Amino acid sequence: MIMFLLLAIIGLRDVSVGADTLSYTEDFIRFSYMSFSEMWNLAFTTKEPLYVIISWMPSLLSTHYTCFLLVWALFPVCSLYKVFKAELHDSKDFFIAILIFFLLGLFAFYVAGIRQTAALSLVFFAGAKYLKEYNMKDITSVIKSKTIYCFVIFIGLSYLIHNSSILFLLAIPLVFLKIRWWYLLLVFVLLFIGKYVQIDQIVLLSKLFFEDRFATYGTVYESSQNISALMMQIILFLICFIVKDKLIKRDIRNNFFFNLLFVGLVFQSFSGMIAEMARISFYFSMFAMILVPRAFKEYSISYRKLIYFVFSVVCLYYLFFLTGSNLPEYHSVL
Repeated sequence: MIMFLLLAIIGLRDVSVGADTLSYTEDFIRFSYMSFSEMWNLAFTTKEPLYVIISWMPSLLSTHYTCFLLVWALFPVCSLYKVFKAELHDSKDFFIAILIFFLLGLFAFYVAGIRQTAALSLVFFAGAKYLKEYNMKDITSVIKSKTIYCFVIFIGLSYLIHNSSILFLLAIPLVFLKIRWWYLLLVFVLLFIGKYVQIDQIVLLSKLFFEDRFATYGTVYESSQNISALMMQIILFLICFIVKDKLIKRDIRNNFFFNLLFVGLVFQSFSGMIAEMARISFYFSMFAMILVPRAFKEYSISYRKLIYFVFSVVCLYYLFFLTGSNLPEYHSVL
């Protein structure tokens, strides 16, 4: 029911919702007048041909932009459904995961964008399903296993929709790294560097992956908002870190999700200098939707209910009264 409602919200949005929805629907209208051969030729003159191909397909059913938006809305909805179904266990887990979905700004991003939303969705599914399966000490199994090739195929498909997703290949070595206590200290060092030191290579990387796509997505593009997003990620990381040993003892694969959250913090720490780093951070920080619900189950049962209650109340208060970017103004096409 949650995912069905999310599909309706994302797919039935008006073109006024989000900074880029209108431009994407204009793309669809342009594609809809093309024949198959014209579309095919256009697709392979662009860097992201799969975006053109998938965007053209809804025109076979209808030329109304809502059909186009509903097709693309299937990517995040199906991804979240499959991952939540496989990795979470009960209604409390689902509730916490959905709260984090809003806290990280993913909802605001998903009702604004198309290409990177789809890429994030494929990456979330691929990372949760394939990479977490490996034993950290057995690198040979990674090379021999078919799952690593399935993972690479998914990353390749997401790259053909939005080329920034290629950065998630960084997740592969994270399978073999153990979480360390000094990770959090390093985040504050990176925050200082990103705020006061100009790093030309990162600027070049940002231009390479985003080109002219610097539109505001309604999620955290002012400097102060970027710091707020970083603090939010740090809080979620700390919630998990406090029960780190219990989490890893229960399931060694949780170590991988810890490393993903840390890398997300690293990218977010640079967003004060380059706002687009916040968008790259999503590829890694979104796995908090898996790890944080698991972390809550490791706290003492005597005060676990209180933790659930306090966390829920604080999150809802923050979303509805303290921030305007995580819950953007919404209008339905209906």
